[in-house]
Amino acid sequence: MPRALPLLALPLLLALPIGLATSLASDALLRVGLWLDPSAPPAGSPFGAQGTAGSDPDALDARPSPADAPPGPARLAAEAALRSPLPVALPHAETLALGLDAGPVPSHAFALAVSPPGLLRVATRAAPGASGGLVVELFDADATDVSGRPRRIGIHGPGDLDLRLPAAELVDRAPPVGDGEPPAVRLIALVRGAPGSVGRFALAIEAVPALGFPVATDAPSPVRSLFGAARDGGRRTHHGIDVFADRGTPVLAAADGIVVRTGDSPRGGLHVWQRAFDDAGGSIGALYYAHLERIDVVAGESVTRGTPLGTVGNTGNARTTPPHLHFGLYRRFTGPEDPLPLTGPRRVRPTEPVPEPATARWLAVLAPRANLRAGPGTDRQIVATAEAGELLKVEGIAAGGRWARVSAGTGEAGWIARSLIGRPTPAPGAPPDGAMELRASPDGSAATLGRVGDGADVELLGRFGAALRVQRADGLVGWIDAPPSP
Repeated sequence: MPRALPLLALPLLLALPIGLATSLASDALLRVGLWLDPSAPPAGSPFGAQGTAGSDPDALDARPSPADAPPGPARLAAEAALRSPLPVALPHAETLALGLDAGPVPSHAFALAVSPPGLLRVATRAAPGASGGLVVELFDADATDVSGRPRRIGIHGPGDLDLRLPAAELVDRAPPVGDGEPPAVRLIALVRGAPGSVGRFALAIEAVPALGFPVATDAPSPVRSLFGAARDGGRRTHHGIDVFADRGTPVLAAADGIVVRTGDSPRGGLHVWQRAFDDAGGSIGALYYAHLERIDVVAGESVTRGTPLGTVGNTGNARTTPPHLHFGLYRRFTGPEDPLPLTGPRRVRPTEPVPEPATARWLAVLAPRANLRAGPGTDRQIVATAEAGELLKVEGIAAGGRWARVSAGTGEAGWIARSLIGRPTPAPGAPPDGAMELRASPDGSAATLGRVGDGADVELLGRFGAALRVQRADGLVGWIDAPPSP
């Protein structure tokens, strides 16, 4: 029955002047038909749940979390990280090194926020030669489960990821009253290595627009005509945005989907209609790309976000204007909608997860004093100060390699300029009074590597909290208890 609705438009078209009816008929009927089309992608579509081909969100959510594991070091580490997540500003990118520590795989928790209708993008990539991968768990920072922990939303990995998750669908919140802006969604990302993972793994977390920018231009202000602007002396309004760029600039698919029609009309010139799907496979609506100079796709073709559809031109009724793309969004049953809140006003390139070069896990402060900051930059708040020679545990390296995320022996965590830390300089130390266990980590419960003392010389590599990092004469490096302060 609904598919007969396009026929209802026929009497209205017959009442219009013949020329206008001819130019409007095909596009109008197509728009109505697109709104009525099923929202699910066709059978065999590559658009799987959570943005990955063939993934099953129920199966993902059923996988175990270290926070759900029996009591033990992995669970304790995960729960401690969840209790004190490190706030990060998006976009955030760093490299984690796995397999450098004895004991359980560490967990890293990041507190972040993303505002609807944007998407949360999570991408990971293993460095050459690495094995295993990162597992990323998302938690709702403003809701708890029956155990009192933050409510888990989903778990992804350990293979290389590139997920785009709608912020508004990650949490169960009441919609804002009236026309208010949706509040930002506060999340915790718990990142850890899969068991047995060894090597370097890059992580990128960012907020991205719900739709990709439809033109491959890096101009700072390419949108110059907005939705709702008057046209034809006020007889109609602009049902889209105009993105100006040089003639021949690629026009890009703003979402995954299917090209349902290409054509040439007096108003839109060379144009493409696309049925668009979000990253969970749900319907976005119909996307309209007009005034093209050239069309590079055919009806029925599957496209993904960023696929070239054609090039910018000024065909149709834009022949007297500079080259630009008219970009429109049409929702099923509700009609045209302003696409600008979904695309953003300019093109933003995605943050690529690029593994940084390897570095040592334990580095010493080289400067007389060095600041730990709340983020990777000298404009970020100072959260702690480290002294010369103090050992810091390197948790991650920020994209670009200029900043390291570290933990101090006093319990503080933050970011320090990479130029301020380096390999510790061994210094002769007095033999411990009596034999002492040489442990694999500063943790008092860590495995024993051997013994030092009984007059044997050791070299001191630095102090981390209540433990000393030392090296025996045979080259074995480990940790012993520091003597009590006088």
